Amino acid sequence: MWGKQFNSKRTQLVGACVALCVATPFGSFAQDGLRATLDFTSRLETVSESGFTSPVREGERIVNGLDLEVSSENAARLLEFSAGGDLTYNFNEDVEDQTEIEDPRALLRYSLDSVQSAVDIVARYRRTDVDNANFFDAATGDIETGQGDRTNVSVNTDLIFGRESPTTFSLNHLYSRDTFSGETDGDTSDRTTNRVDTRLLFQVTPVAAVGLVGSYRDVDQDDADASDQTDQSIGIVTVYDLSNVLTLDAQLTYDEATSTDPTVEDTEGLGFSIDLDRELNNGSVSFGLSSEETVNGARQQAVIRRTMLLPRGTLNYSLGATRTGDSSLDPLLGLGLSYEVSPLSNVRINLTQESDIDDNDNETIRTRLDLDYTQVFNEISSITASAGFASQNAIDDVNDVDRSSINAALTYRREVGADWDMITGIEYTSSRRDDRSDRDRTTVFFGLEKTFDLRP
Repeated sequence: MWGKQFNSKRTQLVGACVALCVATPFGSFAQDGLRATLDFTSRLETVSESGFTSPVREGERIVNGLDLEVSSENAARLLEFSAGGDLTYNFNEDVEDQTEIEDPRALLRYSLDSVQSAVDIVARYRRTDVDNANFFDAATGDIETGQGDRTNVSVNTDLIFGRESPTTFSLNHLYSRDTFSGETDGDTSDRTTNRVDTRLLFQVTPVAAVGLVGSYRDVDQDDADASDQTDQSIGIVTVYDLSNVLTLDAQLTYDEATSTDPTVEDTEGLGFSIDLDRELNNGSVSFGLSSEETVNGARQQAVIRRTMLLPRGTLNYSLGATRTGDSSLDPLLGLGLSYEVSPLSNVRINLTQESDIDDNDNETIRTRLDLDYTQVFNEISSITASAGFASQNAIDDVNDVDRSSINAALTYRREVGADWDMITGIEYTSSRRDDRSDRDRTTVFFGLEKTFDLRP
């Protein structure tokens, strides 16, 4: 299949990119823009749990957290490294591990930017609660719920060549490896995801460009009962400026969708997408219509988007609908708001919904909602409130399990001298599945934190 050949070429290109980064002398970064920060936090927590098979964090505990970030940046290049984690001690002898390292994480980023090209490589590592993993960008698969940990290792590569030339090439590659440990319940399976998206454009006139597009996505699951999935497409694309403010982006593709599940039929056929974007005085409005082949049939979507510049912020929202195969029509909503309520307070809202195939080959609607609010009282005190919601709901499949995760936090911060901050507040998390009782955790905390900033 053409996908295997494409995969081999993609691997060679990513390897060449990594080699380029290694070959770049790191000494040049030390000339300007070097900065290092270290965040230290020490908290006393009281944790209450319900719905867990055994105590995980129940009781009083001490949490000491460290976050280190080192970056070197100039006009064209960025090298960034960060790492952190929490060392905890629980006074409750009934928990499985009284002393534990929680949420270890690391990130390495390299960026190279010029007029004609750009390279951005980000490698991440994180081990965290399965429920909490739903709120991090590294998540690439289902919204998971369950007791235990999820470890994610990922590498994301973005390449752009010829940005100001008649021929432009872009490539995005994601490698992600998820493994689960501990008392993870549900139907989780260790998995490896590879995803590639490419686009080659030729500028044929001052207002028109044509080119080729290709995509490849492969999910390899370790469990014998879990199904592997492969989606690939190749096609042609055109970008045309209908006027100074109106742009058309259209593509026609040939799609293939396969699964190792013997009860699911492989599909292939034509897909398309049409996007119209119109610039306005205070933002833009766009309309998109698309169809693509999946293992459950053709997925058809239509969406209207609006972006606006507000006097003290930005707003974007979207309204759409999706249907796959013979399923019912389902709405897709989107909302993004960043707004300065007053000079001392601001709010941020982000809502996204998407239709996708879950790890059991069922069509699902995934919803993510993030809320943040900050209120500064004076030069030494402030309060922040945040909330997150992630859910996955199956479409027309009574055998699949709907699941969701919720987190919320309220924190008061006050300077107490010598650049130390006192922090106190409350956190709440909840994990819910159709096939089991809810799990809830409430944490009340009090502590101190300090940021050490070094800029030689």
